Amino acid sequence: MRDMEWFQCGYLPRRGDRVPDDDESARLTSCFGESDDGTRPALVRVYPGGWGFAVGSSADGAVWTWGACREYLAEGAAGDGRPRRGAGRAHPASAGFATVVSCLAQEQAPENYDETEVRVRVEGWCPGNPNEAVDRNAPDVTFYLSCPASAPSMRLNLGLSGVGPATRRVRHLAAGDEHFVACTETGEAFFWNKKNGAAPSALVFESLCGESLTRGDEGPRERELKKRSRVEITHVAAGSRHSALVDKNGRVWTFGWGLYGQLGHETCEDLNDPTPVEALLGVCFARAVAAGAAHTCALASTGSLYAFGSNQDGQLGVPAAACALGAATATPALVEFSWDDEDEDGDAPSSSSAGGPAFKTSTFVKEVSCGARHTACVTTKRELVSWGWNKYGQLGVGDLRTREAPTRVATEELSGREAEAVACGRWHTVVGVARSGSARDAVRLD
Repeated sequence: MRDMEWFQCGYLPRRGDRVPDDDESARLTSCFGESDDGTRPALVRVYPGGWGFAVGSSADGAVWTWGACREYLAEGAAGDGRPRRGAGRAHPASAGFATVVSCLAQEQAPENYDETEVRVRVEGWCPGNPNEAVDRNAPDVTFYLSCPASAPSMRLNLGLSGVGPATRRVRHLAAGDEHFVACTETGEAFFWNKKNGAAPSALVFESLCGESLTRGDEGPRERELKKRSRVEITHVAAGSRHSALVDKNGRVWTFGWGLYGQLGHETCEDLNDPTPVEALLGVCFARAVAAGAAHTCALASTGSLYAFGSNQDGQLGVPAAACALGAATATPALVEFSWDDEDEDGDAPSSSSAGGPAFKTSTFVKEVSCGARHTACVTTKRELVSWGWNKYGQLGVGDLRTREAPTRVATEELSGREAEAVACGRWHTVVGVARSGSARDAVRLD
């Protein structure tokens, strides 16, 4: 694992609710000043999400928050912008508009904790009805949702019966404005919405032929169909009011709010159930997804990037001609990088001396993240690229002008250094940069 230094741009206050000035917010600056003991949090990962605050974790699994988080976090949230270490250890984590969701370690469980239980802590809005009765004899795995200190905990049954304790680990969490979606190491996926009360629900996936992959008759044929065709989710993302998931076969599934085409189904209709994005089948073997307020990005195993949904502020990074709905598209569009049409000196390619086609560069994406109305990615060449809305300088390009096409972030902070990771909040971007002299890991796109 490489030793990284973290930089930020956009609306991510360091002191209380102070809005950074234009010069500060529009360029990359270090996330952390020196703390009282002269050290900085050594983060290994920063998670997407957060309005005015960011969330990351250190190598020991501790969750750290910084920015204007006074209104959202109960523990250690003085609101002065300095990094705060949460109690205990937690991994993975995610941030919503006004929420931090994290998976807690066993030692943080109550006295009656069972080794077959998994707990999720939600800080921010109060989830569900804490007085709802719970059957303690139920054999299924359960989630705990712990609200701020003044609110009681409650246990939520997620229906994971029959899964061994060693594999009952949450692999990914993603939080939207008032919902979260999770997937486990064994491929189950769960969804919870504030409006729906206390209990999260297991997501049901339908095969492309219409047979249910998770429920139905339990005859020999049906059991064999489940065994052969079971959908195993490997990655999840949450927009403001929609969700996206990737399964182990590289298919992208979406559901939720679809007004701007962010579900990718060539319509603007909402969907209650996960549905595969058919336009990507056979075109994109996805390995990750990212979601903004009303747009979605799918990252292929080849490094290609596809985007769909609202493009009102250029957050898709595709030409207007690709947007069949005016300032939006419900059909996934390939994100192209203008410099791929240039040679290494920045000039348009000319014919080679042998009369054949000139060499063209190719940009491949290693990691992608979406803010509310902007997008940022790290390429396999360790470059930071961003595009979309830029009112608060969240693109990191040194000004506040919106970019409707992918733009390289060439700043002094990145000069001669390699970007490794990126995470967008609602109006900010955080990028992890390899420290000088740290060992380089090989890039893998599988």
